[in-house]
Amino acid sequence: MPDLAFAVAIKDGPTVNALLTNPPAFAQHPEFWKGALPAAARTGRVEAVRAAIKHGVPLVDSDANAFAAAAGEGQHEALAELLAHRKEPHDSAQLRQALWNAVWNSHPYERQRLAEDFEKCVKLLLEAGAFTSADAGHRSIVATAVFTRNPGGNPKVVEMLVAAGAEANPRFEQGKPQRLSDVVQAACTQQGCSTPFARTIAAVEKAAHLVIKR
Repeated sequence: MPDLAFAVAIKDGPTVNALLTNPPAFAQHPEFWKGALPAAARTGRVEAVRAAIKHGVPLVDSDANAFAAAAGEGQHEALAELLAHRKEPHDSAQLRQALWNAVWNSHPYERQRLAEDFEKCVKLLLEAGAFTSADAGHRSIVATAVFTRNPGGNPKVVEMLVAAGAEANPRFEQGKPQRLSDVVQAACTQQGCSTPFARTIAAVEKAAHLVIKR
C-alpha cells in the first residue's frame, strides 16, 4: 500500500499532512494516490478527500468505490464532498452499493458511528438519485433496512426508502411468495416476542398501510 493510503488508513495525521503539502497530480503519479481516496472517505478525512479530488483522482475505479467506502462507515461529511464533485449526476449505478452499505449499517453495532450518521448518508444518496424502482435488485431494500446487522432495524431509514419509491411490502421468492409482514412476523416469533422489532414494525405498518399481527 502506498505511504499516503496507509497513513490515512491508520489516521497518522502528521504524515498525511506532510504527504499532501505538495502532492503530484494523479495523471503524473497514480501510484502515489492508489487507495488513498477510499481510505480517506472511509476514515472521514475530508481534507484528504478534497486533495485527492483536486488532483484528479477518480471517485470510482475498478478497484475501489469511494462513495461506498464513505457510506459504509457513516462518513456523511466525506460522502457529501464526493457527491458534490460527481461528473455524471444522472448515473445512479455508482451509488447503488453505497446506498446498500448505508442501509445495512443503519442500526450500527455499539462501537460504530451513530445511527444518525448512517441516516444522513442514506438521505444524501437518495437525494443524489441512488435509488431506482426499476432496478430489480432493490426490491428487497426495505427488508434489508428492517433486518440490519443489529436486529431491530432503523425505522427512519425504512420511511426514507418508502418515500423515495421503494416497495414497502415486497414479495420474496424464497420457496414461496412471502410478504414483508410475514417475514417480520416470523422473525418476531422466532425471538419469542415482538419487542425487539416494535419501532420498526410500526414504521413498516405506517409506510405499507398494513397491520402486522403481533
